[in-house]
Amino acid sequence: MKDETIARCLLSSCLLAAGMEKSIAASGTILEKNNYTAAIAGKNQTNEHTFDYSGETPVKPINSLIIAAYDKGAKNTITVKGNPSVGEKDLKDASGEASLKDARGEVLKEPAHWTIQKEKPTGYVNGGRYTLQSSVENAGILLADKSYEGKNNITLENVSVKNTSSRNAIFANDTLDLRGMSDTTLTFKGNNYLYTGSKVTAKTEMNGIWLLKNDGTGQRTETKNHTKIESEAGSNLNIYVQSGTSKGRGIGVTQYRDVIINTSGPRKTVINQTEMDFRGAVSIKVDRGDNKNAENYGVYVGNLPKKSRRSEDVPDDSYNRVTFHSDVKIDVRPVLEESGKQKSIGDALNVDGKNSRVDIKGDGTVQIDGDIHVLNGGVIDLNLKNKNSYLNGEAHIGKQRYTGDPDDPDNPPGGQPLFEEDRKNSASSINMTMKDGARWNVQNTSKINGLDISNGAEVSFSDGGRNVNVSVSRLKGDGGVFKMQGDIVSGKTDKLITRESSEGTHIIEYTDDAREKTTGREFLRLVENQGSSGGGASYRLHVPCTEHGAWCFKLGESENSKYVKIASTARGGYVPFPFRSVDGRIEQRPFRRGVISVERGFR
Repeated sequence: MKDETIARCLLSSCLLAAGMEKSIAASGTILEKNNYTAAIAGKNQTNEHTFDYSGETPVKPINSLIIAAYDKGAKNTITVKGNPSVGEKDLKDASGEASLKDARGEVLKEPAHWTIQKEKPTGYVNGGRYTLQSSVENAGILLADKSYEGKNNITLENVSVKNTSSRNAIFANDTLDLRGMSDTTLTFKGNNYLYTGSKVTAKTEMNGIWLLKNDGTGQRTETKNHTKIESEAGSNLNIYVQSGTSKGRGIGVTQYRDVIINTSGPRKTVINQTEMDFRGAVSIKVDRGDNKNAENYGVYVGNLPKKSRRSEDVPDDSYNRVTFHSDVKIDVRPVLEESGKQKSIGDALNVDGKNSRVDIKGDGTVQIDGDIHVLNGGVIDLNLKNKNSYLNGEAHIGKQRYTGDPDDPDNPPGGQPLFEEDRKNSASSINMTMKDGARWNVQNTSKINGLDISNGAEVSFSDGGRNVNVSVSRLKGDGGVFKMQGDIVSGKTDKLITRESSEGTHIIEYTDDAREKTTGREFLRLVENQGSSGGGASYRLHVPCTEHGAWCFKLGESENSKYVKIASTARGGYVPFPFRSVDGRIEQRPFRRGVISVERGFR
């Protein structure tokens, strides 16, 4: 009764009839229109309201939900409850052909009753002193505060959003009619769906969750804006996005894009803080459809201001981070040419700028189809901890453009821009932990910082059509498996490069093309140690030697080759080279320094 009374006392102070002695702050405005439903709190106003759509009886879905805390002391505490039941039909992609799956690989059923169906424009919004022009961006759920002084607490419980008429399922922008974004916490409970797409779309961009925090207007006092999105343990969040003609994103956040930062003058730039903690399972699929030239991103996190001598760096207490604690499935496929080289971006993870990061804790099953890239100080920490977890895609810390390899003069960078610029002086990093049979199918040349691989976890370099390099600053662990392919006659092969240090004993499963005859004078360099210490790791073939015609090749140091002279490098590596067996016996031992050679010997 109390909540109902407050909700009805619009824009005025009120006393509860039930004998309350003190006055209650003026309640905000709840509007339920054909084109939108809105919860609007103005100065010193409070909304505590539940939109309950959880009943078994079907009700008309909301077209668009707008939430705004637009002045000092404004506070919204909003709960939306959807119907948790599902129907008999599979939830299909925008084409209506493929069934969608959740983070555990189970086929999703279509919600029996969608909570929000964004099918038509929102139009002009008017709630007391608050107005929102019809020209602003539409969304299934729109956070439109136009102020930094309010506060929103939003709970979505078993909510399903089907967005077929705008670009975003959930959208917030601090540069709407007036500028600003109130501190907001949004919590997912139960099973939630964010579906953006239709059979035909001409929109340039389509997004699941899209936050724009790029207000360059100076504030009179230091202003911090904090946005938190979280999901409870045991919950499920399923995000499907049909790509626009130019871009598609599952989750995206940009901070300070094209902003000249000033935190020391009389007018100060807002200090943006964004964090997402998903403790429940999350599934993200960006469906390219026929948009073969579009850039697609599963999770995009950017925190990079305008490059200018007048702009300060990102403030130390500004951050932009996303953390997945449980099961996560991200399906964002790049477009590759027949040769396997990159054509159109399909990044599962893309992180740009200082204090920007994505952490995948790996405590559940992690399945990623798509590339991962960082630049300009971004950080990715990826953990694959079990046999059901994998990454299919390249991982690179130094690419501004999608195609090519910045470390290979014969394969210069080109194609679509992964990042608008490369500031080069920022310490970007990708660190991966793999164990217990987890898999990384590299697909294209990759460059990361740390690789901790153990207990049968596998790195597969290529599919046989071409060769790729995997460059690692620090290799750790024990019992990692590196699956490599090459052609010992031509000298072309996959290669593992350790740039600083290596440790542990690891296995190489080498497969040779084996189409040309050998002379016994060939060798391959499979591992190259570039660190000054020469590398402490040792490697062995998964078999005593790999046969090729009359010769058998084993793994060893270049200086141990008896039949082929191999120029040793100062920093070392491992090479397969030919050897001659003794009384039919093959000597097998690990080597700790030098180049990995493949030796072939008469049997």
